[in-house]
Amino acid sequence: MRTLLHQASLFSLFFVLFILPKQTSAQKNSVFEEILSQAVLIQTDSGTGSAFLYKYGEYLYLITARHVIVDTAQSASRVITATLYPHGPVCSNPVQFSIDLEKAQSAGVIRYATSHDFFFIELGKMKGPVPIFEGYVKTITKPFYLPKFLPQGAFTNLDSLGVGEEVFLFGYPTDLAVLDQFDFTRPIMRTGAIAARSCANKGNRPTEYRVLLDARVDHGMSGGFVMIQTEKGKYSLIGIMLQLVPWIEFSKKDNDEIKITRFDNSGLSIVLSFDTIVSAIAKFQKERAGDK
Repeated sequence: MRTLLHQASLFSLFFVLFILPKQTSAQKNSVFEEILSQAVLIQTDSGTGSAFLYKYGEYLYLITARHVIVDTAQSASRVITATLYPHGPVCSNPVQFSIDLEKAQSAGVIRYATSHDFFFIELGKMKGPVPIFEGYVKTITKPFYLPKFLPQGAFTNLDSLGVGEEVFLFGYPTDLAVLDQFDFTRPIMRTGAIAARSCANKGNRPTEYRVLLDARVDHGMSGGFVMIQTEKGKYSLIGIMLQLVPWIEFSKKDNDEIKITRFDNSGLSIVLSFDTIVSAIAKFQKERAGDK
């Protein structure tokens, strides 16, 4: 009897130490892998950036940072290519579609502003779980299918965020692909924490809700999305990545003009709170409904 009890105890210990952690780890990984599949790589005439899909009401939107699509001269690329990796085998091929921005602009389904660094475009209307793309969207990969996309309501507003909360960042740091170490044309996840929150005021109205993260981002991740965990196995959007915070070293020249002598990534980054974007999409839909 003592031998049987001893063997049972050893099996229980083996199960807890080796089998159970593997199951738990697999469950955690599957959640993040599914979330990661919602990150979209944007390729334009001038470079690359990140984006994601978001369902609001009956419509599906592609959301990114404005500067990913529109350069400093306020001229946008004519056509952009979007790439994403649906959840499945690691070596599966990506899915691609293109968007004719001129046609989309003519259709009145693009919104961006100079005062806020975000950009969204309506891709089409949902028919059940499947979007029916408009004519300015062209599927490149065949057969074409999309992953699950972030649904309406899956976000946490600025006032509900707490400093110190863990954050998860999703995007495409394509500028890391200098050496042949890894395929950085695929999306990655990074982690960090909320360092602070802020908003600017325009008159009596608060604008430009922003979140400072103690999390490193690199070029190419602009327009990617950031999430927090709300409960076990559930995650919520808090905003989109805008830019890294630089660490700058200055020196003075003889004529007292300031010259930057060193520019590094500080490891801090700026996120635009999703409140601003949701408000803009809601306003866009309301205005369109009023035109009909």
